[in-house]
Amino acid sequence: MSQQEEIIEMNKKYTYFSWSAQEAVAPIPVEKAKGIYFWDYNGKRYADFSSQLILTNIGHGDERVNRAITEQMEQVHYVQPGNITKARGELGKLLAEV
Repeated sequence: MSQQEEIIEMNKKYTYFSWSAQEAVAPIPVEKAKGIYFWDYNGKRYADFSSQLILTNIGHGDERVNRAITEQMEQVHYVQPGNITKARGELGKLLAEV
């Protein structure tokens, strides 16, 4: 199983996707983001026309923002609920264990 498939499986098992039929969701695992783009774990680049639900309209990876956030956020500022990150799946798994 690829890292991308593993992240999808973990997030579908341990997290909730808003505004979606849970079994039908087909999320994009976001590995990193910069400017108006984000990349999946296979290296495919996407233009982020919705600015991840308009939350990050300054663009991903802006140096002024990076100086003010944690090391985790260096990888990606935010992903809209239909996409996923490794950290989201890990948090969901930890919460399920509690």
